[in-house]
Amino acid sequence: RALSGYGTPGSVLAVMLAGRELGLGAMVSLRSFYVSGEGKILTSADLLAGQVLSSGKSRYFRPVERTAESATYETQRGDDPPFRLTYTVAEAKAAWTKTEDSWKKSNWVKTPADMCVARCKAKLARLIYPDVVGGFYSPEEME
Repeated sequence: RALSGYGTPGSVLAVMLAGRELGLGAMVSLRSFYVSGEGKILTSADLLAGQVLSSGKSRYFRPVERTAESATYETQRGDDPPFRLTYTVAEAKAAWTKTEDSWKKSNWVKTPADMCVARCKAKLARLIYPDVVGGFYSPEEME
């Protein structure tokens, strides 16, 4: 009963096991992972960026710009050249596979700057540090 707010017992177990794979405790896992309606384990963009930073493989992983229409992050892995990535609301709209009505009700319309930040962080983490983030996706990427 104490964990009922986190979903079904199976979802709670799946989330805790996913977190364990990354060396995370049960409560951090319950706050950082989600189980989608299709049963996929998703993680917060903040956790992905945190995993990159704590891995010791990045010199930095930081925001460069945030607007209502886009977010830009930059990172440098070891001695590799810095890499900068921008994600825009226009890209999100182009990738949207649901109805126009669902778009209007989505967080992309309610909080576009935050959604761009989350999407940009997650995409950059997976692109440059796939060995660190283990192929996890954020909920924003599944919308």
